[in-house]
Amino acid sequence: MTAVVFDFGGPVIRLPFELQSPLERRLGLEPGSLRWGGPFDPASDPSWQEVLSGRGSERAYWADRAREVAPYMGGDGIRDLFQAVYGGTPAHQVVRAEALLALAAAQRVGLRTAVLTNDIAHFHPQWHETISFLSLVDVVVDGSLTGVLKPDPAAYRLVLDELGTCPEQTVFLDDQPANVEGARAVGLPSVLFDLTDVTGSYQELAALAGLPAAF
Repeated sequence: MTAVVFDFGGPVIRLPFELQSPLERRLGLEPGSLRWGGPFDPASDPSWQEVLSGRGSERAYWADRAREVAPYMGGDGIRDLFQAVYGGTPAHQVVRAEALLALAAAQRVGLRTAVLTNDIAHFHPQWHETISFLSLVDVVVDGSLTGVLKPDPAAYRLVLDELGTCPEQTVFLDDQPANVEGARAVGLPSVLFDLTDVTGSYQELAALAGLPAAF
């Protein structure tokens, strides 16, 4: 393999599902007020299941969640929500240790690295300034800036062109089934990241990319 490409939200940073308790405290809500089950309680969150099935979008999902908490946070947009979730959380509690380990392992063996995301600028532009992971990879391709979103085949070709690698030598990691299917359709060996099994997902990535399994 010559490169590893990470999706950002989920594989690299924790999602709001995992940060609900501090968000409740920040907004002055009673514990348990937010019931965004997502992948951790699928039966309670049919809207998230729509996202995973490809019938709904992440942007629409988080826009709905933003409207739910709008009375408590002073804004009703996705950026308001993500600022509330991540703005008061130290970066080391946002970025997964496993992502940093995988990035370091890939760089030690000489692999090129990239982030391919649909939504950084759309969700929380400050991540470019506060999340050092984005400055450590060789390439960042953000669909909110290019206008080309996964699983469009052109999105994967953009990051391959930036990396200067071929599909069959580039491992891809993403938490959305449709994005993984899209990557595989253009020839990238891919891992579906499971938020309920972070270690297992990164072990699978390491095996596919030929990295030391240090997770």
